[in-house]
Amino acid sequence: VLFGPESPTRWGPPPDRPWHRALWAGERDWPRWNGVGTHPALAAVGVDEVLAAVDEVERVVRVSGAVAA
Repeated sequence: VLFGPESPTRWGPPPDRPWHRALWAGERDWPRWNGVGTHPALAAVGVDEVLAAVDEVERVVRVSGAVAA
């Protein structure tokens, strides 16, 4: 799950679900956003970070038998 300027602690998945990952660039002084295109907070989450999270979740699902949604 990717999070924009809002913290995943507010709207993210519960921490007791290891088969979910909330990716967030953190609180920063983001530039003004006019609502068009990608918010800078989302753009700050890198592809490598997303791919690493996918690998982690796949491992957790294989080991635990959980269902990733």
